[in-house]
Amino acid sequence: MKSIKEICFSSNYRTDNVLIAPFSQTKYLVLSSTSFLCPCYISYKKDYIDMSLFILMTYLISINYWRDCKYSWRRNIDLFWSRLALIVFSYNGYHYLENNTKKLSASLFPLLTYCFYKSTQFKQNWYKYHFIFHLIGTCEMIIIINNI
Repeated sequence: MKSIKEICFSSNYRTDNVLIAPFSQTKYLVLSSTSFLCPCYISYKKDYIDMSLFILMTYLISINYWRDCKYSWRRNIDLFWSRLALIVFSYNGYHYLENNTKKLSASLFPLLTYCFYKSTQFKQNWYKYHFIFHLIGTCEMIIIINNI
C-alpha cells in the first residue's frame, strides 16, 4: 500500500503544473468550498472537535486547490483528502443515521454522484455541476453531524 507521501508527491501522479481550468470558472468552486465551514462550525458547537478539524482541513485543502487549478501536489492532496472525506462521512452516515434520516441522506447520494460525474467531464458548465456537488456534500455533512 502506498504512503500518503507517495500518493501526493510521487512522479506517478501528474505534477507538471499544467492549468486544468481558469480561475474565471474555479472561483465558484472556491466559493462553494466555503460552505464546508457550516458543518465545521456545527461540529465545533456540538463539541465534535475531531470532526470539526477534519472538515476544516477539507475546506483548506479544497480552496487551496481550486484557487490555482493545475496538475500539482495541491491537486494530488485534494484528490486524496476528498476520497478520505467520502469514506469518513459514508461510514458515519451508515453508522449514525436512523431509518428516516438515512433515507433522506441516501436519496441525495445519487444526485451527489451524478453532479460529481458531470463535473469530471470538463465540458461546458462542468464547474456548475461541481459547485452543486459541494453544496449537496455540505447538506450531507450537516445531516450526518446533526445525528451523531
